[in-house]
Amino acid sequence: MAALQEDLRRIHKAENEKIRAVLTLAQRAKFETVLAQRKAMRGSSRDERVL
Repeated sequence: MAALQEDLRRIHKAENEKIRAVLTLAQRAKFETVLAQRKAMRGSSRDERVL
């Protein structure tokens, strides 16, 4: 299971790098905000959180 999780982390990291490569500076700032919000929601019930 840990190996699968590590593989998924690598895939997500690579995908995010590809996305960053094509974004403008303004878009990249928004993308980083969205990623931070997503990270903040990990580990708890997403239904209870209000954005």
